[in-house]
Amino acid sequence: MGRRYAGAGQRLVAQLIDSLMIMGIWGLILLILALIPDTVVKSPVSVIIFILGSAASFFYQIAMPASHFQGTLGKYWMGLKIVDESGGQISIGKSIVRVIGLNATGAFPLLYLFVVFNTNHQGLHDMMASTSVLKYDKNPAMQPGHVPNAAS
Repeated sequence: MGRRYAGAGQRLVAQLIDSLMIMGIWGLILLILALIPDTVVKSPVSVIIFILGSAASFFYQIAMPASHFQGTLGKYWMGLKIVDESGGQISIGKSIVRVIGLNATGAFPLLYLFVVFNTNHQGLHDMMASTSVLKYDKNPAMQPGHVPNAAS
């Protein structure tokens, strides 16, 4: 059985899930800041909170693909994994390159069309990092090489 590359639609839904989740967290942060008296909001505390929130978002985009999840929570929930050329877990270095490429691609949205027209559905950021996004079945019994338990 060959690799099942994730299509543009599946990747878009995963990205929307991540975006909604991150926007929800930012909304919560902004709500908390709105409840703080003006004297505090106008102070360096709000700037520090903004910087920490931005750093956390960037860290999430880098750390999750290099973790055992092999992708963000949106990709995980969609049954997608980010893999290296050999189909294995990507390194932090590849994840950093991928996120830099993804953010650069964000400045030129038409570059996302690489995912649609590329044979392996790789975005420019995937090509830069030598990664692919694969569709997998979350049911372990459907995984290649799975040996059923003798008791079942």
